[in-house]
Amino acid sequence: TWFNQGGVSDEVLSLLVQTVDTLAAVERTLATQFNDKLSRRMNSYYIFVGRECEKAAGKSSAPARPNAFAAFGAQTVQPSFMPWVWAEKGAFLGAPSIESLRTWILLLYDDIAELLDEDVMSRAPGRFMSSDHTFEVVLKLSEGGAQIFVLGEFGDVCTYARVPSTKLRDLFPLYQALADRLNHMYVMIDGVIVNALRALQFHYTDMCCNKRQDVSFAPLGHIFPCLVGADKGDAFHAVQRIPFNQGHPWAAYFQKLLGCLLRRAHEPDVRMVIEYLMDPDRRQRSNQELFTDVDSARAKALDGTYAECIRKYGDVPDVLVRELDEIVVKIRACPQVCVPDTTSGPGTLNACWQLRSCLAKGCYTDPLSVEDMYICVRIGAENKLKYYLLKGMTAKNEAGHKKYNASFDESTTIGESVYHARSAFFVGQKNFDADRRLGRAASRVRVGSAEPAGGGK
Repeated sequence: TWFNQGGVSDEVLSLLVQTVDTLAAVERTLATQFNDKLSRRMNSYYIFVGRECEKAAGKSSAPARPNAFAAFGAQTVQPSFMPWVWAEKGAFLGAPSIESLRTWILLLYDDIAELLDEDVMSRAPGRFMSSDHTFEVVLKLSEGGAQIFVLGEFGDVCTYARVPSTKLRDLFPLYQALADRLNHMYVMIDGVIVNALRALQFHYTDMCCNKRQDVSFAPLGHIFPCLVGADKGDAFHAVQRIPFNQGHPWAAYFQKLLGCLLRRAHEPDVRMVIEYLMDPDRRQRSNQELFTDVDSARAKALDGTYAECIRKYGDVPDVLVRELDEIVVKIRACPQVCVPDTTSGPGTLNACWQLRSCLAKGCYTDPLSVEDMYICVRIGAENKLKYYLLKGMTAKNEAGHKKYNASFDESTTIGESVYHARSAFFVGQKNFDADRRLGRAASRVRVGSAEPAGGGK
């Protein structure tokens, strides 16, 4: 009854999901994040229990005696309620055992596994699909391999699996199963309902063409018949594959040059942000710094603070190749920043040459216009700027990998059952976040009620 009345806070849910494997992590999380809020919530719970117990005993609960109710409630429920919670001084000093948390997670997963699977199976990528692997978690399993997540254009997970390796022959079964499912689904593209399999046109990976000379045919073209050309590349991975001497002060400068080359800021969006930063009324509305000259406002607009408001694009191959050659001239003029070739991979100059080949083949040129490559997810309440979500690229995959790997950080080894359960929980949360970003889900839902607690649709 108490949970239905008050709802379950995000902190409680986060506590139960995050603290799985080590006692130290539980104690640290309790001490730093949840102590004060949960203390107040638990005290109100104890007051509730005390009142209910007095009602059941036929005593009047009219007098306002919260302290007495809390003390009586804590004494009543302490032996059985939340074994890791101690009521001493209102602090949460205890912690659940590893086995108790593992059992709780597996029991919860058994109850909702079918719902989580149905949610993933109901999703289609749209026109863009991005695939990327992560190795950190599966290396903690006895069999190893790689974990692949396939995301749609809005950042939701359409399918995922542990695969033996990153070779195409090990990925074909996963992609074939996805294609079979999409062939029985329909999506809306530009106001037209089309078959989900035939709607898929572009596939992004971290390896782009993978050094293929013929980029007119997609490696997965016989599975996804409407893919256009070879796999597209991602600017983040392209820059990461060019090694620099990180001890040199110019290394970060050249990496930034390459990043700006591959993804150029859309000038109309930059001007919109500059106008906002130089608006005299802005200081009166929000008491923020007012920029008086265009150069400083432009520097602020491009420093990453307004990254979601400024769309970027990959230019045509000829322009990219010409400007990469200019950057290589600068790199050659500073040999100390270069790394030589090794047995593990090419050095700085050879890696730039490989990137030049990919640029010439169009691996990093956007296949559609800026307007079609992005979707506006919201408009700022105060600044009235539009916030965009990029449909392609594997940057969304990389952001998800960091959170996924972090959820297993405290574990040195992982059992198969816990691995499957926690992976499913991660995917469910990521898909819910994607729906919430697009206004498809409420920001929070009360337990025991079908109505959202506020906001969303």
